[in-house]
Amino acid sequence: MKRVFQSFFIMIFVLCALAVSSELSAQDVDKEEIIKKVESYLNNMKTAKARFVMQTPGGALLPGNFYLKKPGRLRFEYDDPVEDFIVADGTFIYFYDAELQSQAQTFVDQTLAAFIVRDNIKLDGNISVMDVFQDGNTVYVMLTRKDDPDAGSLTLQFNMDPFTLIKWEVLDAEKNITSVTLRHIEQNILLDNKLFYFIQPKTGKPMFNE
Repeated sequence: MKRVFQSFFIMIFVLCALAVSSELSAQDVDKEEIIKKVESYLNNMKTAKARFVMQTPGGALLPGNFYLKKPGRLRFEYDDPVEDFIVADGTFIYFYDAELQSQAQTFVDQTLAAFIVRDNIKLDGNISVMDVFQDGNTVYVMLTRKDDPDAGSLTLQFNMDPFTLIKWEVLDAEKNITSVTLRHIEQNILLDNKLFYFIQPKTGKPMFNE
C-alpha cells in the first residue's frame, strides 16, 4: 500500500490546492463560466458523503467512503481488508498506514488541504488551467502547479447536468496515473463529528481537538 499512499498524498494536496489562474486555452466551451461553476460548486458544498473507487497505477481497484465537513474536516477510508485512512479533524491531518502501523500528521493549515476544507474557496493564482473541454455531458478541467509544472497534473471531471464532481485523475511526476471515481455523492447532510477524529487503531482511543 506504500505506493498507493504516495499517490494519494499527491492527489489530496493537488486537489485541495485548487487555485485557478486565467490562463485558459481556446476551446468550444465557455471556460470562464465553467471555472465559476467549479468555484460555486465547491463553496456550496458544506458537507459531503460519497462512495469512491480508486484505481492505482498498478491497476488495482480500491473502494471506500469519502466524507467532508467544513471547516477543516475530511476523511477517506477504504473498505475491508484495507485499513489505511486519511482524516483531518479541523486542526491536524493524519495519514495512517496500516502496513507500517504508523501515522504521519501535520497541521491542516500547513498543507494545501486547507483550501478544500475552507468555508470560502477563492480559485485564483497558484494552479494553471491547462485545458477546459466538454465531451457530451462531462466537463474536464485540467490543472497543473504554476510553480512546478513537471510535478504532475490533475484532471477534474464534472457532470454538467446537474453540475457534480464525478471523478479526478492525477498524473504524477513519474507519469503514473491514479484516479478516483465518486458515486452516490450526498451534499449538505448531517455528519457526526466523530467521523473526523483520529482513532488510534492500536488502542481504539481518539486523538482530537476540542
